[in-house]
Amino acid sequence: SSGINAEWPLRPGEKDGKSSEGVFEASLPAVEADLVEAGPSPVDFVVGEEVSAVCKKLETAITELTWECNGKTMENGKGNVKIVNKKKYTKISFKPATLDNVGTCTCKAVGQGTEDSADIVIEGNDDCDPTTCDPKCGQDEIEVEVEGECC
Repeated sequence: SSGINAEWPLRPGEKDGKSSEGVFEASLPAVEADLVEAGPSPVDFVVGEEVSAVCKKLETAITELTWECNGKTMENGKGNVKIVNKKKYTKISFKPATLDNVGTCTCKAVGQGTEDSADIVIEGNDDCDPTTCDPKCGQDEIEVEVEGECC
């Protein structure tokens, strides 16, 4: 857990002829603060296309920013994952998107003694075949040859 850690030196003291000194440590829990705000949610996508989730940064004093999807920490460049961190927002993209990307992505921010997170739901359409001209798949404007027919 992130929080504020502080150390205070104890002054050497004497009591009953015995002396002692040491370090006293205290850890305060991080305070919930508005550091990030979720972009549009849920986000829909078509298998094989790119899908992105965005978190708006509300504070500039963010010291750590991570994306977690379905409980797993995401890494830029690993698999189909691309993470972009800008001054005002952070964005995670999956290209090409797969049904494994369906679920909840959380952007987690840590600041000076504060933390915040925002969830974005990603929904895939597993009924879509991107090689067809099914309008619900968002493919109605492309030319694809399907079983000898072109749409």
